Amino acid sequence: MATVIRKFGSEAGVIIPKDVLDALHLKAGDEIEIISHADGMTLVPKHGSFEEQMTSARKAMAKYRAALKELSK
Repeated sequence: MATVIRKFGSEAGVIIPKDVLDALHLKAGDEIEIISHADGMTLVPKHGSFEEQMTSARKAMAKYRAALKELSK
């Protein structure tokens, strides 16, 4: 799939086709990581750090402690 690099003020960017956004479950405002390779680059969705994910998980487990305890039986 090809796209064009466009100028946005003093910066440049690319338009990502809707079907690619849908396939990656991305929307405007989401962050992506650009990984450079010898033969090109790869765009991947950026997920929160492991610590951020664990903090969210701990909050959810504390909030639903009673329900999780019942489900574990």
